[in-house]
Amino acid sequence: MTKPGELIDVKKAAAILDCTPEHIRNKIVDGELEATRIGPKVFRVYRASLEKLIEKNKVNPEDFFK
Repeated sequence: MTKPGELIDVKKAAAILDCTPEHIRNKIVDGELEATRIGPKVFRVYRASLEKLIEKNKVNPEDFFK
């Protein structure tokens, strides 16, 4: 269960999406993921934002087999 305002590091967010940390950083820069900077090169991603991104990009399997 997501705690309000829960933050996760970029590496963990990448593991959840099975992608690279660079991809997560690109999503942050593009405004697709909400994050906060806690150091010069250190970000934390809001878990709720990651879950919204997942939900927003859900696909209907039927769309692939038309």
